[in-house]
Amino acid sequence: MINLVRQPNKNFLNTVNLFVLLGVLMILVLSVRPAFDPDMGWHLKDGEYLLNSGGQVPKTDIYSYTMPDFPFIMHEWVTDMGMYSIYNHFGLPMLSIIFVLITAAAFVVSAIAVPAKREYQIIAAIIGCIASLNIIGVRPQMITLLFLALLLNLIYRFRKNPQSKIIYLLPLLFLVWVNLHGGFPSGLVVLGLFLFFELLKKITVYVYRRIKKKNINLKELAWSSWRKILFLSFLSGLVTLINPYGWRIYIEVITTITDSYLKSNISEWVPVGITEAHSARFLTYLGLLLILTLISIRKVDLTHLGISAVFAWFAFSSWRNVPIFIVISIPLWVYIVRGLVGESLSKIIKKKWVVALLFFGVAVSIIQSWPSLETIFSVKKHYDFIMATYPNQAVQFLKANPVSGNMFNDYDWGGFIIWQYPEQKVFVDGRMPSWRQNGKHVFNDHQKISSVSADFRELLDEYDISWVFTRSNALLAIILVGDGWEGVYQDNKAAILKRPSTETPEAINQSE
Repeated sequence: MINLVRQPNKNFLNTVNLFVLLGVLMILVLSVRPAFDPDMGWHLKDGEYLLNSGGQVPKTDIYSYTMPDFPFIMHEWVTDMGMYSIYNHFGLPMLSIIFVLITAAAFVVSAIAVPAKREYQIIAAIIGCIASLNIIGVRPQMITLLFLALLLNLIYRFRKNPQSKIIYLLPLLFLVWVNLHGGFPSGLVVLGLFLFFELLKKITVYVYRRIKKKNINLKELAWSSWRKILFLSFLSGLVTLINPYGWRIYIEVITTITDSYLKSNISEWVPVGITEAHSARFLTYLGLLLILTLISIRKVDLTHLGISAVFAWFAFSSWRNVPIFIVISIPLWVYIVRGLVGESLSKIIKKKWVVALLFFGVAVSIIQSWPSLETIFSVKKHYDFIMATYPNQAVQFLKANPVSGNMFNDYDWGGFIIWQYPEQKVFVDGRMPSWRQNGKHVFNDHQKISSVSADFRELLDEYDISWVFTRSNALLAIILVGDGWEGVYQDNKAAILKRPSTETPEAINQSE
């Protein structure tokens, strides 16, 4: 008698599956971060504004009094609406959980771009996650990491099977991406590099065949497939113009990535310093990757090696590009692990001590991430954590005792003020470092005032600043007290100082 009833797989929790599940759990735990990024406040406020306006993006800046006519671009407009909706309906914990899933997915999806056994892939994903511990968080850039991983899957699956229809999703991927985050150009660069290195392979094969009169063992993409992905890449570039700003989205991108002042004054944009302590994790990752790639060079895909090498250079040029490089380089680790260990990995992970070691790794991850885990799973603790990170008590004081006139604020607090005290227009916030208009560079002027440069008093007058909201231990606060400014409020985090009533900007101008 034929048994038509399918028996359940009794081996589902075999050693390999358990190894993979524990690996995924470790990545999830290590990706946990509370939502406290300095820019989170204006992202939430953007989302609230857009939902209240029916998705209509503003034409000029709505948060600052220093550049109200600047045609700023909400390049994360769909993401901001999503972030605010999640926060508004489910609170900060759910917002953090969503970004944990996005971040963890980026590592795992990047690893599965290379066809290989799951155990190879999960080891590569874990390595990438550990290397990224100090550069991930609840921020829209994590979406770009996930989309880069998806892109790698599309192009490598197409290369393996050119008959696959999956490559036709390429334009759709970029259409969604351009409206979620401004990091989409990194995907266009990946496409361009993929086409270039695949073309280089074809040229190499052709030249070798002509000179040596024999074939070289180098897999190449057929011309028909190369032309297909070239056309779809061109179409993908075109669809990025389908956004609320059209071609102007590229002005924002070009302005930001070419701003040398930004790369000297904003921590996430400065180049990686090889002598700095916080660079150790990245440099260790890069060093191991380089050494093991050279050892396994015959097993590594040359196209992906070329793409990774270019993005390694981008990573050194700016910290912001480091997580992008790590996600792009994860497939190299699949090749490395497969090349170094080979089929023996399956035998190794079947040993009880290996699974025990991974259990230990998960336990260590939980212990390390426990403060974050405790925070994100409690609405009150999460909210209290953010309020303790930023000058919440000072903001509550201002709500009860408003100070009139233009405010000068700490740069890192701009987003928080926009979120928690929207009645007050800010001097500067995290959107504005590259903004320039009519010869004015507000962020540069902010730096001059904050550092008490020679002309800081003239700048306070020029911007008609009536009061200053800065850190209680800031040099600016100390100098202004010496100048006779009145201390309105002070705690261990913030100080609010008001210009002497006899020394208003108007009075100064009249006396001159």
